Amino acid sequence: MEVTNYCNFRCDFCPQAISTRIPQHMDITLAKNLIQQLYEAGYKNSLYFHLLGEPLLYPHLLDLINYTADRIPRSILFTNGSLLTNRIIRAIFDSEPYELMISVQTVDEESFERRGTPVGWRQYVSRIRDTVKYKLAHDTPTLLRISVGMRKEDSPYPRDRYFPQVTPSRLRENVLKLLADIPGLNSNSLELLRSTEIPFSGKLELAPDISISIKPMGNWRRIYRDEKVEKGYCPHIGKEFGILSNGNVVLCHLDYDGKNSFANVKDGKLSSVLKDVKVQQEIEGFRLKGIVPKNCQYCTVPTQYSQNIGNWLALARIYHMPWRS
Repeated sequence: MEVTNYCNFRCDFCPQAISTRIPQHMDITLAKNLIQQLYEAGYKNSLYFHLLGEPLLYPHLLDLINYTADRIPRSILFTNGSLLTNRIIRAIFDSEPYELMISVQTVDEESFERRGTPVGWRQYVSRIRDTVKYKLAHDTPTLLRISVGMRKEDSPYPRDRYFPQVTPSRLRENVLKLLADIPGLNSNSLELLRSTEIPFSGKLELAPDISISIKPMGNWRRIYRDEKVEKGYCPHIGKEFGILSNGNVVLCHLDYDGKNSFANVKDGKLSSVLKDVKVQQEIEGFRLKGIVPKNCQYCTVPTQYSQNIGNWLALARIYHMPWRS
C-alpha cells in the first residue's frame, strides 16, 4: 500500500524523478477502509507500506499504523531513514508494526550525495544508529531490519549510473563502520559479517530482532523498455499486488507508474477487484502458460521462453494467490 508517492530524496537509481504520476497522499478514510476490508477477509500475509515515495511524509502514518496493528499481523513499514528523529522513532515502535525496514541502500558519504537530499550524511547515519540503539534499549515486538543495496553486475544496462559501483570488501567495511561501537550488537554476528560473502540471501541477525540484509539491486528506472515480450515468466505476478496512492490497483509492486493498473479501489470493494474474472484469467495465463498480460509486455522482468521455462511453470503452479487466502 503506497500511502504517498511524495519523497524527500531524488536518488538517481530510483524512478521517483521520472514518474509521470501526480504526487499525492492517500485519503486516510480510504486507507483505513482498505485495512478493514483486509481484516474482515482474514488476510494473514504481509502488508507493506511501500512502493514509490517515503511513507514517513504521510501526515496520517502513525494513526494508520496504530489502526493496522490491531487488524493485520504482518504490517511492514519501509523508510529511507532520513526522518527518524527520536520522537518519530519512539512513536513508530509504540505503534508496533510487525517490522520497520530502513532502506539505507548507500552506506558511504560519496554515494549518499547521489540521493539528492538536503539531509547531511552525518545526520543520516546518526538517525540510523539512534533507531538501532532505541530498539536495543526497549522491549518492543517490532522487528528492525537495515536493508543495504549492491549494484547488480549482470544488469542489461551496464553503462547506466543507476546504482553505486562498490566492491564487496568496500561495502562490507562501510556497513561495519555504520554499525561500529553500538553497545548490544552481537559481536559474533559482526565477525560473521566480516567473513560472509556479499551480497547474501536472506538476512543476518545482529541482535535479537535486529537484522541486516545486503542484496543486489536491479535498475528500477529501466523497468520499462521499448521492445515488448509476449511469452515469458515473472516471480511477482499474483503475489505482490500494489495499491497506489490514487487508489489504482496494479499487478506488481515494481509498477511505479501504474502502467498495469486494472481497477481503482474507490470504485468498489477490494475483494471484488481481486476476484475479477478477467484479472484472474490473465494472472493464471501468465503463471501457468507464460502468456504475458498486455500491460506487462513492456516490462523488463518477463523474459523470453527458455529451456528452463518448464521448470519455472511447474514451480509457479504451487504459488499462493492472495485472493484465495
